[in-house]
Amino acid sequence: MQAFIPQSRSCFVQADFLSSQDDACFGIYAKTPDTPKSVTRKLRYLPISHPLRTKYDYCNMMYVAAVHMIETLTGSSMVEFLHQRVWNLLGMNNSYFGQDDLIAQGDINRFAKGYQWMDEKSAYIDVPWPKQPEAAGAGEMISTASDYIKFVRSLIQKSGPISEKGHEELVKPRTITNWDPDQPFHSQELYALGLSIEHYHGELVIGHDGSTTGFGSKMLYLPRLKWGIVVLGNTGDASDAHEQICWSMIDDLLDVPQDKRFDWTKKGDEEEKDEKVDLYPNLPDPPIPTTLPLSEYTGAYSHDGYGTLAVELKEDKLWIDATDRTWRITFSFEHASGEYFIMTRKDVATIETEEMKAEFRLDSSGRVAQLGVDFVPELNGELIWFLKDIVQELL
Repeated sequence: MQAFIPQSRSCFVQADFLSSQDDACFGIYAKTPDTPKSVTRKLRYLPISHPLRTKYDYCNMMYVAAVHMIETLTGSSMVEFLHQRVWNLLGMNNSYFGQDDLIAQGDINRFAKGYQWMDEKSAYIDVPWPKQPEAAGAGEMISTASDYIKFVRSLIQKSGPISEKGHEELVKPRTITNWDPDQPFHSQELYALGLSIEHYHGELVIGHDGSTTGFGSKMLYLPRLKWGIVVLGNTGDASDAHEQICWSMIDDLLDVPQDKRFDWTKKGDEEEKDEKVDLYPNLPDPPIPTTLPLSEYTGAYSHDGYGTLAVELKEDKLWIDATDRTWRITFSFEHASGEYFIMTRKDVATIETEEMKAEFRLDSSGRVAQLGVDFVPELNGELIWFLKDIVQELL
């Protein structure tokens, strides 16, 4: 019996001017959950990272916009579209779009369980199944390796249900990605319609990978040799194993000498040694105290694209409960100096943390008026500014 593994990132479109801003999206636990339509409509309020077609950036929300486009033009739900237009025609009978589809087919008991490695415990922990209908197109696909390879076979053979022109467009390079110069024997990677394009030891290699909470996937194929591979994993860090497995098999296929093979194990070890970034390298000593008591910094702060963040005081520290977002998260504040803070983003499911800058601004009357958060590192220090809801504060 095959276990179903969630897939992420469908092969549709990509923006090279809008960086990933998943924390702007509301999940199933929100009072008003987002939908592909609402996610698409909020794009107008999100900051642009770069001028159009000047730099590669990955953005899940653009895949969601593609789903909204398909549903609008066809009048069908994405579930119906994929089953009727793709999966049924390819004999992909073990593929589903979201958990509701899986439940409706009576196959929920075959859904693989996801895990996350915890360094503190030196063990894997269970993580909840990700259910994110608002992220349709950037995730929500559930399949098996044997089903997925049927789709890869159609890409290799350039067969239906995709037209000849469609196959041509899928692999046409659209932008240049952020190339890793420490990875020898690989050419500069290009990005097509959801597919990466590169050459390895002179051989064209096309692929696609993705991850979500507790799961990961990778596929590669070599069109000239009509050879492909699909690897799925049910851990959040499965990508390290995927890279080693896929490229080792390609090395064997191409009969690459040992001294011309890349050491993926060594690369993974080096990436784990990344040092912590000092967000504020030039703080005064001692730090400048906040202008106002911490209680004055609490309240609701709103942004047209990111919605509302409610800042609370918890155990003498500022704190935000954002478990209604796509990725269920919380934020805790550590004072740095003056109105500057270090804000720690914590994923509720995986317990993973990430530190970012946060700053408060006061108005001319001396009251807290804005909260700025470094949600988008690609903006090079430019913060996302939320306005404090004075009306709510006065109620």
